[in-house]
Amino acid sequence: ETAYEKSADDTRMLEHFLQHNVFTKSLSRRERSEALQRLQPVSHEAGAVLMREGELPTDASLFHLVEWGVLAITIDGTLVNRASRGMSVGELAMLYDGVPRCATVVAETHARTWVLTRLEFQRLLRASSAQYEVDVARWLQNVPLLVALSSYDKLVVARALEQSEHAAGEVVVRAGEPAETFWVVLEGELRAERAPGPGQERAGDADGREPTPQVETLTAGDFWGEEALLPSRAGGAPPAPGHAQPPGWNDANVYACTVQVVRESRLLKMDRR
Repeated sequence: ETAYEKSADDTRMLEHFLQHNVFTKSLSRRERSEALQRLQPVSHEAGAVLMREGELPTDASLFHLVEWGVLAITIDGTLVNRASRGMSVGELAMLYDGVPRCATVVAETHARTWVLTRLEFQRLLRASSAQYEVDVARWLQNVPLLVALSSYDKLVVARALEQSEHAAGEVVVRAGEPAETFWVVLEGELRAERAPGPGQERAGDADGREPTPQVETLTAGDFWGEEALLPSRAGGAPPAPGHAQPPGWNDANVYACTVQVVRESRLLKMDRR
C-alpha cells in the first residue's frame, strides 16, 4: 500500500473534504487519516468517462473525491445530478460486491479528482477494524472489573460496545445521575468534573473559600461509569474516571463526575443489562 506525498494545502483541503463529505464523514478519524494518505490526484479532460452504468466493480474500481471541475451523472442517458468541489462519485463500488455501477459519470469540464481504489479502501477498513478491536481490548485491561477476563472475552466485550458521537459542549452524564452506562473514549477530548468530597467541603467552608472541584481531561482509552457494571455496595467515595474503584464504594451506583465534551468526540458505551 502506498502513501502519496501531499502539500500542506492539499492535506488541509482533503481533511476538510473527508470530514464533510456525505460518504466519508461517517468514517472514524483513523480511517479518514488512512484514506487521506492513500488518495492520489487524477486530471480528467472534458468528456472523459470516469465510470459507466452497468459495469461491475473490480479491485481497481475508483472512488473519486472532486477537487475542482464538474462531473455529469446520468442514468439511462438522462442527466440526474452533477458533482463538484467536495462531492464524490463511485461510493457504492467501495462497499458492495457484485453490484453494477448505477450511473455513468463524465467530466463535463476539465476536472481534477482525488481517487482511492476499491482494494485500498477495503484494506484500510479491515485494518482499521482489526486495530480498533486490539486498541479497545487493551484499554479494557485498565478497567478493574474486567481485568480477570481472558483476551478473547475482552474482544467479545469490545465488539459489544456501541459507538456514539458527541458535539463540543454536550454534557454526556451528570454527577449524581444513576450510572446506567459504562463509557470508553474512542477519540476526542472530554472534561470530567468531580465535586469535592465531604472533608474538602468542610475545609473550604472553614476558611471562607469555595471548595475546588477535581477536574480531569479524558482522551482515547479513558473510561468512566464502570459502576454501571456493579451491583450496589455500601459506603466510601466514588472513583474518578479511569481510576480503580475503592473497596466498598457504592453511593447507590451513581456517576461520580459530570462529563462534558471539549472537542467533538466518539465514545463507546455499554448499557446496564
